[in-house]
Amino acid sequence: MDKESLAVSEIEVGKKLAHAMDRSNIGFDAAFWLYEGDSQGWKYIVVPHRDDQERKAFLLELSKLINRDVQDFDIGDIRLLDRHKPIIHALSKLIRVDGIGGVRTSRNTFNGQYVDDAYIYRMAIN
Repeated sequence: MDKESLAVSEIEVGKKLAHAMDRSNIGFDAAFWLYEGDSQGWKYIVVPHRDDQERKAFLLELSKLINRDVQDFDIGDIRLLDRHKPIIHALSKLIRVDGIGGVRTSRNTFNGQYVDDAYIYRMAIN
């Protein structure tokens, strides 16, 4: 997905994935769409619950979950980030969503981090 605007169908499939992760054993503290500019487009960011969690194993479990419960999601759109990345740190200081929700932020700067566009389902980082 590389278009500038996030379609309603993409918002819904992202929410479906967040709910599926929430129901499964996949521990995650954040899930959201982030627009990374024309070169990267939209990416679905997932922050695993544990920083030391094996990335490969996490992606494998996520892939199995998508194949089973959210077939209309492109796993190539997923990017795993840890909680210490500047964008995660900045967003988590200002936005908190403990369950699965829907918060949109566009063209804002948080702690020096510019966010062109983001749609946040969960941001539960302490």
